[in-house]
Amino acid sequence: MAIPFVSPENLEYFKTKQDAQNDATFAKKSELQSAINTAIASVLTWKGVKENVSALPSSGNKIGDVWHVSADSGEYAWDGTEWQALGGMLQASVAWDDITGKPSTFAPSTHSHNAATDSASGFMSASDKQKLDGIATGANNYTHPASAAGAKSAGLYKVATDAQGHVTAATEVTKGDITALGIPGQDTNTTYSPATQSQNGLMSSADKTKLDNLEEAVAMTTEEIDAMFQE
Repeated sequence: MAIPFVSPENLEYFKTKQDAQNDATFAKKSELQSAINTAIASVLTWKGVKENVSALPSSGNKIGDVWHVSADSGEYAWDGTEWQALGGMLQASVAWDDITGKPSTFAPSTHSHNAATDSASGFMSASDKQKLDGIATGANNYTHPASAAGAKSAGLYKVATDAQGHVTAATEVTKGDITALGIPGQDTNTTYSPATQSQNGLMSSADKTKLDNLEEAVAMTTEEIDAMFQE
């Protein structure tokens, strides 16, 4: 069902007919506008305000539902299939009780809001805004870069780093790397001779036996030594 629409040109036509005929049976422009408004109000249902046409609901609508669209300051009515722009002639008033979705309470004309804190929501303070403006966009959107050396399993590696300390290369340590430091590359089977009276060495089993057979030395005082010789 298309929504009836009366343009300003149509109204001027009725006014001209009235003047031409000078007949009291013709409605005046104001009377006609009032009649149109009354008729429109009886078939249209005010729903509220949407930001733009694309925000108008595509389902759950009834014929005669009307939304005001802020983007073009116009009204759109549902005709059963699609939304139709009503143009600038819609002047029907809507009773307050007929408006749906309106809030039940309103803030007084003069009121204030507390600044947000760590524990309570609120308005942003000027100091917080200054702090926020001082943070670069995406400053906290950090992703640690992948290692240029790639993933490595456990082991002994020689590594290279860049100026920031990031590992840029890692190669396994080889036997040549170890011997280059002066470390023998294999067991040299070093042997040691028994110690002699003139050369250090390992203790021989004979010396160990002799050492075990010695009585434990006993410390004696000077008085004990003198008494021993006086006997």
